[in-house]
Amino acid sequence: MISSLRAAEPGFWQRLWDFFASPPVFWTMFGVGIGTIVLAVVLLPLVVVRLDADYFVATPKQLASHRTFGRWLFLIARNLVGSVLVLVGLILLLLPGQGLLMIFGGLLMMDFPGKRRLELAIVRRPAILKLLNGMRTKRGHAPFEVELHGSAP
Repeated sequence: MISSLRAAEPGFWQRLWDFFASPPVFWTMFGVGIGTIVLAVVLLPLVVVRLDADYFVATPKQLASHRTFGRWLFLIARNLVGSVLVLVGLILLLLPGQGLLMIFGGLLMMDFPGKRRLELAIVRRPAILKLLNGMRTKRGHAPFEVELHGSAP
């Protein structure tokens, strides 16, 4: 199988280009790219507003204590959707589209070791925090509480 995937075969790159340049594939990837941008623009503010203001200062134990049976079902569904987004993002890295955005969104939806550190590293950036808090205040919610130079909980 590996031998059939060699990029050194004569005409490999031309066949690959022809495949992606074909109208059905091109328009499908164009639609997926536009769709992911629209989803990101629509869903990001909704998610940011639903988080508690102390989400980034609460300990993981405090966050886990809020989990009921319904939240566990939601967590499982969210991890499945996050996994699909990561897989689609990996595919979109090779095709025209928002591959990195899809991978990032999928990773943030999933629960995995080190996720909390990743979230805090991103949110502690002043420009990101200002953007997120702007979304929250625009919709009448308190800004996030974040320790800018503290250690990750």
